[in-house]
Amino acid sequence: MLWQEVMPAGGYKGNMNRRLFCEISPLTYAISVRKMRVLRHVKNLTAKFAKTKAPSLPTLIYKHESLIRRKLGDVDMQLQENKAVNLSLAAPKINSVIIRPGEVFSFWKLVGPCTKGKGYKEGLTISRSKASKDIGGGMCQFSNLIHWLVLHSPLEIVEHHHQVRT
Repeated sequence: MLWQEVMPAGGYKGNMNRRLFCEISPLTYAISVRKMRVLRHVKNLTAKFAKTKAPSLPTLIYKHESLIRRKLGDVDMQLQENKAVNLSLAAPKINSVIIRPGEVFSFWKLVGPCTKGKGYKEGLTISRSKASKDIGGGMCQFSNLIHWLVLHSPLEIVEHHHQVRT
């Protein structure tokens, strides 16, 4: 099941200009984020996550390649090099994972937090719709690629979060 916000059949009733609680201020945004994280953690208590790895997978069903290093305007190329390092740390944690019936694939359950202590470097990120840098930069490209692959498969998306950086 793909979670998404949809317009009610009869359209919105009430004021279309009304702001959401999370849009009022940075504080209300932080409260909303924390609330959703708590709800997700409660939901995760009963979820069965995919984590079994196959020693080798005999059949390639689909393959896609995405350019890792590319010149983006005046963005420092070192951020692109660091992104490649970050991807090389995360990819083995995802590679060969088998998603069995009833299991949920969670990118972040497999990869975990991207920290300096784990070897992640400052890479390209998006913050307030602008190029920025942060530890673990490049994970959005990786997770977006996986999302794209899933969209072109018979798998069912049960939850998806767009990239949000504040």
